[in-house]
Amino acid sequence: MRKIHGLVLSVCGLLTTVSLAGNSAEASESGREPTPVSAGVADSDQVGTLAGVQRGCGGLPNGGTISLRSASNDRYVAAEVEYEGGSNGLLRARSGDNAGSWEHYRLRHQGGTVWALQNVNNGRYVTVEREASGENANALRARAGTVEGSWQEFELQCYQGTATWMLYALTNDRYVSVEREFTGYNANALRARSASVGGSWEQFNLYLH
Repeated sequence: MRKIHGLVLSVCGLLTTVSLAGNSAEASESGREPTPVSAGVADSDQVGTLAGVQRGCGGLPNGGTISLRSASNDRYVAAEVEYEGGSNGLLRARSGDNAGSWEHYRLRHQGGTVWALQNVNNGRYVTVEREASGENANALRARAGTVEGSWQEFELQCYQGTATWMLYALTNDRYVSVEREFTGYNANALRARSASVGGSWEQFNLYLH
């Protein structure tokens, strides 16, 4: 398995090579395993309240296909394309592997440090539901046909301390969190609702397919 190495810039100016190892059920389908993407070199200052969280991290190809695994429950993020109505395309950290198109997202560079995520299964862009209420408030859904604005735009920030990634929603300046305490159809749903990175609920491992 090929490993992508990220260069981590320390305060002392030293460069360190970081690599991750991972497994996927997709190996049997494509002939190769997805590649874990290290939390690489950042091109701007530290952000957020968790020491070491940075923006503009390297190693992300425009048009590349990724999957995300929650650091909170070790589950991959799937788009619920069979849900109906206002929950169609809801993103949930609930899959045991990243072998299917429900768990795959194409990276669409929007300029600078901004990205959009397009679900491979339904071709729809991940959107923050700013106008929803209750448990669906600011939920992430793969439902937009185009990138219409900040509702579909995210920064993919990285945390070198654990080699994990964060999704920062530009529409409301909130980090995406996995709702571990939700139950039923919304269990482990993704919502853009955290003002800072408080722990594993906001952290993800990122894999390049």
